[in-house]
Amino acid sequence: MAIISCPECGKQVSDRAISCPECGFPINGTQSIPVQSNAEDVSKLLLLARRAREGSDSVNAKKYYDQILEKSPGYWEAIFYSVYYNALECKIMHISSAANSVANCIYSTFSAINDLQNDEEKDSALNDVIFSSVAIASAFVSSAVGHYNKFSTTDGAFSECSNRVVASGNIYAEIEANLKNVFPEEKVRLANLQKLYAAFLEDNDLWYDDTYFSNTRARLDNEITSVYPEHGKRRELEQKISALNVQINSLVTERTAKAGCLGWFFVICGIIMFTVGLVLFDMTDASWGLWVSILELIIGAFCLVKTPSQEEVDSNIKKKKELTAERDALQAELDSL
Repeated sequence: MAIISCPECGKQVSDRAISCPECGFPINGTQSIPVQSNAEDVSKLLLLARRAREGSDSVNAKKYYDQILEKSPGYWEAIFYSVYYNALECKIMHISSAANSVANCIYSTFSAINDLQNDEEKDSALNDVIFSSVAIASAFVSSAVGHYNKFSTTDGAFSECSNRVVASGNIYAEIEANLKNVFPEEKVRLANLQKLYAAFLEDNDLWYDDTYFSNTRARLDNEITSVYPEHGKRRELEQKISALNVQINSLVTERTAKAGCLGWFFVICGIIMFTVGLVLFDMTDASWGLWVSILELIIGAFCLVKTPSQEEVDSNIKKKKELTAERDALQAELDSL
């Protein structure tokens, strides 16, 4: 066994490792590396690592999984969790790189799982990795958005948070891509993961480019529907309900009398100030009075335009009742699916 530098992060790693324990970069690709003869030592370390996991002791969990990797570089659990626990301890500023490291190790992990002979063990391992990956992506986003909410006025805060959220979303994207690549027969598992990915995008659409979001969401919906036909129906109903809610919320159902009175107040003040402004301009060439009058007239006109007539209000009330009834019917249909 020789020690080499990881091509991605430069960390010293065994040339027998399937992936780098620091950044998750694949070292030996799909090469299958058998468990070494010291299987008893690996079993003991695995027991200690799992106890640390159960106790939420990420420091010791990573330590034991790193030791397992040294003795058995092809063991899927160590490949994944050595990276996972290293990423879990990252600072806010390193969320993007930590999320990318988890995403990077998915292919190596899935390849190692695919080498398992027992189908039940393989199924359990996939569930474990997917569950943990989704959990850490959620933790990254929660930390990133929480940090943004505290420092939202700082220059570049939105862009930094967006990068962290998108990097976290890449974990879903890598799981999806590698389920298709390594486990093409897992259609149902893939569709279930795509549901989680779609929900992640929906919850975090603020941080995504609109085009990427809409294209990815549409693709996921189409692929999920091919496995779960009722999903397409649900999405259609959800979109109709959302559109109706927008229409309902845009309807003005009461007269804003205060805005009307305020509008006339500014109009009258604007006319008076315009007269005063003309006098001042003739006497001193000062134009500020005219500019003030124009501003007051604009504010007054805006307030008056925002004040609907009683006829409009009555029509909107009727329209709102119709749209609400239509929306409630669609919601009932959605709830029945």
